[in-house]
Amino acid sequence: MTDFQPKPQTPEEVADGLRDAMRQAKEDGVFDKPKPPTLYDALYAEGRMHSFICDTVCEIVKKWLPDEVEYEENELGYNQGWNDCLEEIREKLR
Repeated sequence: MTDFQPKPQTPEEVADGLRDAMRQAKEDGVFDKPKPPTLYDALYAEGRMHSFICDTVCEIVKKWLPDEVEYEENELGYNQGWNDCLEEIREKLR
């Protein structure tokens, strides 16, 4: 059995190879964080709640959340962040 001897590379070739490998890993989702479960999933996973209870809790939270705020398109910042946060919470209920 012969030992594999890689072709010597310049530092630039090594950097290019690493950059390409990192790009491919990113495209393949290697660095993606697992999506956290929804509130419904978290409640149901506890094993002590039936699906109708999970549905009820999610519905109560949905009604409890405050309304989004109105703002002008040129007003970026807090109000937009507030609305984005509320939307994120609503998406993670179920």
